[in-house]
Amino acid sequence: LNFGNNTITHTHKAQVMIQDIAAIVNYNIKVSEQRLWSDTELEGLSVIGCKEGNFTPAEALYDIDMKALINFLKNEFDFILIEGAALNNFSDSREIVTYVDEVFTVFSAASTVSHADDKSIKFITSLNEKNKGFILNNVLKENINF
Repeated sequence: LNFGNNTITHTHKAQVMIQDIAAIVNYNIKVSEQRLWSDTELEGLSVIGCKEGNFTPAEALYDIDMKALINFLKNEFDFILIEGAALNNFSDSREIVTYVDEVFTVFSAASTVSHADDKSIKFITSLNEKNKGFILNNVLKENINF
């Protein structure tokens, strides 16, 4: 659901876009006859892509019952990961948090913590039991103690 930076959609060549499955979910079209996700070259990994645009999930998916979609997907998959746009710059992740069971926040080791990060960290910690911690990515190998 990262509409502004849909790298996962492009990297995994997603054929199914979330904006296109509203009719299937909302009008009870036979799911067995429709593809609700795209398979990838990685075994066990499927994706639902998103069309790029300058809109939030609420704006782009106004006609999708996200709770119903996620509940359906829970029957099909062991884990469902939803990527949201950068919390500091967009409201997208704040919208998505209402649909999920847990939140993991990703920080890049390539940037410093700013005042905007403080505000985002306060929001994440306010989620209480939904907040499952932070992930630090882009760590240089020479900075890791093995």
